[in-house]
Amino acid sequence: MRRIVAAALVALAACSKGSPETQAPPASEAASPEGARLFASRCGGCHDLPDVRSRSDAEWASEVRRMVQQKGAKITIEEEALILRLLLQANGRN
Repeated sequence: MRRIVAAALVALAACSKGSPETQAPPASEAASPEGARLFASRCGGCHDLPDVRSRSDAEWASEVRRMVQQKGAKITIEEEALILRLLLQANGRN
């Protein structure tokens, strides 16, 4: 299971078109494999992810909610929670 998460995050990072300061969430034992899969399939196709440590937990929660409400991200409440959990665990602040 951990290998799946690591592979998903490495693949996401490899697909990044951004500058050196952008990166995928670091692989961690606590990271949600489903969250990683959802991020790669639902978020990573439209934009790069800035360094996850660049935002607080509250800022990430607001950003994910904004992507749904204002940008029309097609994710369910459950998927939103899994993606947010991945981001919060990856940033190491919670």
